[in-house]
Amino acid sequence: SQEKNLLIDKLNDTYVDNNPDGKTVVDLFQENVECSPDNVALVYKDEKYTYGQLNVMVNKLANYLVNKKLDDGVFVPLVLDRSPYMIISILAVLKCGVAYVPIAPDYPVNRIKHILEDIKTCIVLVDNNNYKDMDEIIVECNNSSLLEVVNVQMLFEDNLLEDMGSNNLDIGISVDDDAYVIYTSGSTGKPKGVVIKHIGLHNLITSLTTAYDLDNGKESMLLFANYTFDASIEQMFLPLTSSSKLIISYDNFWQDETKFINYLNENKVTHIGCTSSFAKQIDFEKVKSLKRLVLGGEKLDNEIINKYNKKEFKLINIYGPTEATVDATYKIYSKNTEENNIGKPLPNNFVYILNDNQKLIPKGGVGELYLGGVGLAKEYLNNPELTSEKFISNPYQTNE
Repeated sequence: SQEKNLLIDKLNDTYVDNNPDGKTVVDLFQENVECSPDNVALVYKDEKYTYGQLNVMVNKLANYLVNKKLDDGVFVPLVLDRSPYMIISILAVLKCGVAYVPIAPDYPVNRIKHILEDIKTCIVLVDNNNYKDMDEIIVECNNSSLLEVVNVQMLFEDNLLEDMGSNNLDIGISVDDDAYVIYTSGSTGKPKGVVIKHIGLHNLITSLTTAYDLDNGKESMLLFANYTFDASIEQMFLPLTSSSKLIISYDNFWQDETKFINYLNENKVTHIGCTSSFAKQIDFEKVKSLKRLVLGGEKLDNEIINKYNKKEFKLINIYGPTEATVDATYKIYSKNTEENNIGKPLPNNFVYILNDNQKLIPKGGVGELYLGGVGLAKEYLNNPELTSEKFISNPYQTNE
């Protein structure tokens, strides 16, 4: 009974009332715009945008998009290269009260068609590089007559949004609304759309802001992950909800380590997230401003722990599948830490290790990892059978 109490109650005593007012990341971003309008929000190569400037651009696009009759439950796909337009588009779609769906421009055509047909959308946002290709792909889609391709880059560069208002939209966004849909790789069949709600996204950002001890207004954080991977969610919204800088890395420039390190030092980057295998290739000790190295997406290599633990910056291990709103667990290594594991659950998340009959495994036993809590995805889009199979009731949680 003592061990059961430890596994169910003590180790999963994660409740934190971190959202009493029912806010979303849109609210958090807007609060930062209002309190720090002159802080630099976005850096891409030689381009810089303050929170005030970024918000005006986001609002102009949002006011344009809302006229496209983006009803509740609509998903808006993005086919964009890395650039400020990618961030502007994501924020604008969220401000419209609907969810965005990131699509990599280099996806195979059949994968893009599958996603567009699966989400049954009415609009696709692209940039100059992908405008022509998307027009050709859409012709082959079953719902092609309903699809409008909007070139976001052209809207701004040709001043086509000048008549659009720059005020915030008066749209009530609930924590139960959908925020984004990320498609799995499809390695075990057709790609599955994982639907994440605002409640999980808000919990992730507020939890990590506290866990990482972010210095409000003084961080410089790298967007390294491709926006089709959920790690990008953390990397984008942590800085944009803490009045800090989001530094967009540009394609493949990290292949030149000297160029990469110089870029990080020039922008005084304090926070980097990447995989363990990538951390083996780069000497992050050369980044003089670094406060945190966050590793996820694969097993943390002991070689990396030995290399980076006990340095001036913190080494952090994060774990979570797409279905768990990016991260479900985290571990911050201390100067004396030697044990390599995925740590403890984030606030308002639960972790259990169970056997084939979904019974608790004793400490030290081997079983399957089950995740629950507010971070859990809503569903697999248009796949109720798989959703019922994978998203099961929690036998260890009461309704109290």
